Amino acid sequence: MKVIVLGDVHIGARNDSQVFADYHISFFTEQLFPYMKKHKIKHIIQLGDIFDRRKFVNFVVLNQWKTKVFDYMQAEKITMDVLLGNHDVYFRNTNDVSSPVLLLREYYNINVFVEPTDVTIGTSKFMYIPWINSSNLESTLEKVKASEAIAAFGHFEFAGFQMDKGQKHEDGLSTKDFKKFDSVYSGHFHHRNDDGHVFYVGTPYQITWVDHESTKGFHVFGTSTLEMTFIENPNLLFHRMVYDDQLDPDNHYKSFDLSGLAGKYVKIIVSSKTNLYGFDQLLSKLYAQGPADVKIIENVQEQEQSGEKLDLESTKEILDKAVDSLDNVLDKKVLKKMLRALYTEAQQMEVV
Repeated sequence: MKVIVLGDVHIGARNDSQVFADYHISFFTEQLFPYMKKHKIKHIIQLGDIFDRRKFVNFVVLNQWKTKVFDYMQAEKITMDVLLGNHDVYFRNTNDVSSPVLLLREYYNINVFVEPTDVTIGTSKFMYIPWINSSNLESTLEKVKASEAIAAFGHFEFAGFQMDKGQKHEDGLSTKDFKKFDSVYSGHFHHRNDDGHVFYVGTPYQITWVDHESTKGFHVFGTSTLEMTFIENPNLLFHRMVYDDQLDPDNHYKSFDLSGLAGKYVKIIVSSKTNLYGFDQLLSKLYAQGPADVKIIENVQEQEQSGEKLDLESTKEILDKAVDSLDNVLDKKVLKKMLRALYTEAQQMEVV
């Protein structure tokens, strides 16, 4: 039996931005659902964080998701198992109040799992493990020991894996308590990465600029073989281009392919700009495409010539280095964790 394994969805992402809602919904309507129909797949395992904000919901965005995604799934008899993620629960230390339970209860085809549960899909038994917090850690580990499942699906925060590309998460659970399973599949971290036993499936689409170099998509999972096939999402929201006209000042601005940038987020890194007319022409053609946002970052050449390392996507590294340079800090590890959490939350709540 083939099923879809889907990472974090984050309904209402980026402060309920309509641009992001349209982009994220289009993944379901234009990619996932047509693929499932073509291959006659009728079941989805969603690995947590189906909603973005723990305490609020925008009713306009929620209505769009219901009419375009969840109503379609029910009409097509597509079932979906939803595991609670940390963004789905109101309280940080318990899963008792959650948005999926409250907002999706009208759909008979959607099963929300609040507690660790063994389930049988096809001829195989799997364990569903929702978000682990301080109140359910001990009971969850006891249920893991007693489980007869061959593999586990969950929303885990394991140490040693990449949250975003190049950013390893140093704290969290140890994977040793889950070695009994043949394999473990998890949401939570948005970058696809694994150690051969634990697989973070990543998000199906881009959510922040950190995602712009990360491959996105969904997985097709064989319940008897445990074989995972990745289907890439080619629709990118974030686009980064470098402008450097030193070698060809007269024609460099003509070399950019600006097609398909309507409604997209574009970042232009200006390394060298000797032909001001050419650069203005590039911008005019770019804005004519109707992008959602354009950011221009200049003075890069001066930074490179000064010997500084250019890394425009290393905010977390910068924060870590700032903490390392501080004196009289009792626990730098704790401070780094707090700053990373604030940085991640700021990205998710940014008004765009």
